[in-house]
Amino acid sequence: MATKGDLSKARTLIDEYHKNDPAYLSNQSQPPHNKKRDEQTYSDNVERWVIRLIQTSLDQPSTSDLDVKQRTLDLFSSIRSAAAAASDSTTKTNEEEWSQEIEILKLAARCQHLGRYLHPRQDHPPGKAGYLKWRRELYQIQADRASTILSQSGFQEDLVNLVASWVAKKGLKVGKADQSEWGAQLLEDSAILVFLEDELESFAEQHQDYQKEKFLDIIRKTWRKLSTQGKEATRQLSMPKGLEELIHQAVGRLEEEEEEEKEKEKAGEGKEKETQETIKVNEEGREQM
Repeated sequence: MATKGDLSKARTLIDEYHKNDPAYLSNQSQPPHNKKRDEQTYSDNVERWVIRLIQTSLDQPSTSDLDVKQRTLDLFSSIRSAAAAASDSTTKTNEEEWSQEIEILKLAARCQHLGRYLHPRQDHPPGKAGYLKWRRELYQIQADRASTILSQSGFQEDLVNLVASWVAKKGLKVGKADQSEWGAQLLEDSAILVFLEDELESFAEQHQDYQKEKFLDIIRKTWRKLSTQGKEATRQLSMPKGLEELIHQAVGRLEEEEEEEKEKEKAGEGKEKETQETIKVNEEGREQM
């Protein structure tokens, strides 16, 4: 497992990148109301949500639908395994006992926008296709940057690759987030919660030309990326009344569709079970003839 020195060195190197963000440098001489969004503040906020989601998951009882606590413990075990350290998930159930694993997840959170200011959106083609290409390239660039820093800090290769896969958003399943790779999903949930809590209002102000339906569509697409745990966490957010009403409007229909989809899946599972039972009865009948 990474030593305290490794963890401290990695955090320092990551934050050196953030503190070279022109927005961060400019903010040092600005009053609070004039400060712009910068990478250091963003990484602080993503890390804060990672911690909150981990704490929430470890406090939750097991459920038949989604055992968030067990998935988090399994994630911790995968970190230990990647770090070539002995894992004992049967006795470790709280934050203190998994402190190093949580520190590694916090570092991964701080790599979400690592050096993004070096690749401004305006340097890429306009339009949706240009935006998507820019975003996909950024995921890998940020993951490669994180890999370099963690390697320089003394992290084992398997652990470096694991963290890089989360930062590159590998293993995410949009629309089926509860089936995503849990480390990547934890970062995705945290980043979305930061967007909703800290950035949605300014985003709406910057895009007042957007038609209401377009804005609702953006919220719906964002919502579909959240896990069940992430969706529950949105209830803790405090937002301006107008935006809160828009979110309820956008999410309301989505939740209805999700419930309808679950009912269809259950019905399909029931039919499959009935078919299998019929086949079994027929086979047993033929054996007795």
